[in-house]
Amino acid sequence: MDTTKEGFYRISYTNEDGDSGMGILCLETGTIVGCGIGGDFWDGTYTFNSREDTLEGKLKITFPQGPSSRSTLSGKDYSTEGGNEEISISLRRDFNEAVVPLEVPGFKILNVKIQKIR
Repeated sequence: MDTTKEGFYRISYTNEDGDSGMGILCLETGTIVGCGIGGDFWDGTYTFNSREDTLEGKLKITFPQGPSSRSTLSGKDYSTEGGNEEISISLRRDFNEAVVPLEVPGFKILNVKIQKIR
């Protein structure tokens, strides 16, 4: 495994409707954990696909019940009842500092910028 991509990251994203968000995530030894400013939690796994030169992963996003709980991916409002969304992700391995499209089947396209903090 290429450990040069492990670390703490700041992530910001905007969907095709102009909705945006940001958060912090950690990549370490095949685990993804993080949270967004809306109170959502991210938990998942990843591997590096050396043939495709991509980070491949599965992510569960948990949205708490609350006034600002809305998914930027699906547009679903979770304010009256919390919920989960599970997605598969694939990012180019050179994602640091670049704005890259994240296409998740069945969801809105996100333009994502990921910046390594440490």
